[in-house]
Amino acid sequence: DTALVGTWKLLVGGKTLGVVDVWIEDTADDEEVDDPAEFEGRYVDERMRIGSPGAARRAITVGDYTTKTAWTSARGRREREPDLSVGSVAPSSSDGPLRDGFPKPELTAPGSMIVGPRSRSAPADPRLDVSDAHRIMGGTSMASPFVAGVVALLLEREPMLTPEDIKRRLQCAAKAP
Repeated sequence: DTALVGTWKLLVGGKTLGVVDVWIEDTADDEEVDDPAEFEGRYVDERMRIGSPGAARRAITVGDYTTKTAWTSARGRREREPDLSVGSVAPSSSDGPLRDGFPKPELTAPGSMIVGPRSRSAPADPRLDVSDAHRIMGGTSMASPFVAGVVALLLEREPMLTPEDIKRRLQCAAKAP
């Protein structure tokens, strides 16, 4: 609805100081929206960005870290992402916790600047395309398959493992990037 486009202000008042949790729909990938919605101000806490289903207690929530900051595009140019550093948690990945203080995500996996399959319907991006069929991508949707593969191998070996057992094993075996 175009009537909702513009700058909105949320004013919260009261007689005592407290915490207000507010979430907004992520419109960053919406082609009809020029600017993604965001909160600004000195009291905004960006750490609590984990939503459903990752906020579920038994879910294994995966953050993503950066594996590379430079690559060669399909046009043969050396490209860089200067705002990232190898081994660090990506800015798009929440370092938690949940709003109630519960620690999430449980672990991180390679997720930023990953080469993956390029959808035929994806618009060409000379900077991110590394071939006609592959492009540089990033986010927890790139990191989660790494962990899902390890979980599949664990369950193949021990089918009766609980989510808690799996989380413990993953965390015990994890190393800092």
